Amino acid sequence: MLSDTAVPSSYDTQIAQLAPSDRFLRALALSACIRSLAWQGARLNSETPDTAGVVLRFVRQLYGDDVALMWQRRTDARQRE
Repeated sequence: MLSDTAVPSSYDTQIAQLAPSDRFLRALALSACIRSLAWQGARLNSETPDTAGVVLRFVRQLYGDDVALMWQRRTDARQRE
């Protein structure tokens, strides 16, 4: 278990030395990487191969069942219009 007093790794030290704008860009790149992995996972594990099924799985993976249910209800309502 790590404590708050743990010695930071050399990578942590390197990140801490970056300018705030560079840290922000790295955070954005990491976020994009995670979203890409989530999309790939959704494509592989969706119940249906169509785009709507993949999007629903993606939303469920990133935001949870509650948001996915809201998404599904809105999508169903739009299709009925």
